[in-house]
Amino acid sequence: MTLASYPLPEMLRTRLEEVILQIKILQLGNAKSFLERVMDPPDPRAVELSIKLLENLNAMDSDENLTPLGFHLARLPLDPQTGKMILMGALFSCVDPIFSVAASLSFKDPFHIPLGQEEKVNRKKIELSRGQKSDHLILAEALKQWEEAEENKRGSAFCWDYFLSLNTLRMLRDMKVQFAEYLSKMDFLRSTDPKAEEANINSHNSSLVKAIICSGLYPNVAIINSTKRNKHTGRVMIKLYTPEDGRVYIHPRSINEKQNEFESPFLLYHLKLKSSSVYLHDTTMMYPLPLLFFGKGVNMLKEKGEEIIAIDQSIKFKCKEKTGLLVKELRKRLDQLLESKINHPGTIDWSHSSVEGAVIR
Repeated sequence: MTLASYPLPEMLRTRLEEVILQIKILQLGNAKSFLERVMDPPDPRAVELSIKLLENLNAMDSDENLTPLGFHLARLPLDPQTGKMILMGALFSCVDPIFSVAASLSFKDPFHIPLGQEEKVNRKKIELSRGQKSDHLILAEALKQWEEAEENKRGSAFCWDYFLSLNTLRMLRDMKVQFAEYLSKMDFLRSTDPKAEEANINSHNSSLVKAIICSGLYPNVAIINSTKRNKHTGRVMIKLYTPEDGRVYIHPRSINEKQNEFESPFLLYHLKLKSSSVYLHDTTMMYPLPLLFFGKGVNMLKEKGEEIIAIDQSIKFKCKEKTGLLVKELRKRLDQLLESKINHPGTIDWSHSSVEGAVIR
């Protein structure tokens, strides 16, 4: 094995979505046309998928124009999914857990698995999960408990007990401070402390934290198609699919791989790994409402005489028209509020006389 003669160009080391945002903020024209002219052009299909993702994130419109959100995401030195996640975490005042998740997804998972210790690590993850069925919230909980242990001079012991890398946790803590500094400069936070009280009014609300993770990771949603119990082992086999891949599987390192029952058929994920099959590396069980409020578009339909509410035409629920119209109206008001805040950065006014505080509550 020999080292490469020259380092890989930055364009090939950076996620394509980030490259496209830079093309748009520098006003270099149509992204596809520009990328076709570079020395090592990316696969056209990959460019199309990246543009589609940016549209789903509401970073670009259908004509490839940057939205106000896209402008802010282009200014953040992060991939647009985690960038949107930390912006939404600031607006919804749940900064600390969201920054922990975003830092872990941007850098790496702090868990290490010694050979032959897989079951012990899984038990510790289950302990940290608090029944939430979320790999992402495990990351937030691990970082939170380690930071508390550090204050009591027990940080190293905590890492040993929970199979965590001390160096990685320190790096993640530093990244959280960097995120707070970025958003403070952009006027989305008043403090550069990710643990500031006013930035964490809703950090205890795990359902909201999951919803904010959804706002960043959508449309990475897998759907449970069916479940079947094995007669011999008693294990429940779950059939899972995504619209683009068909059948997929939960990676063995995920907390949800051994779950027998899910209260909702939707699993949010960040990474897909392809080997003999497609594996979802990290998953969070997601209820319908976060998908309805943070997915791309909501429409009322009628199919076979039944009233349906659909997200981006790919995820559908039976829903009475009266309820669907209420969801659409609240979604409209939420979108208007978020657009206003993105256009005019500032923290949310949570006072009881505030309209924006009322909408978000």
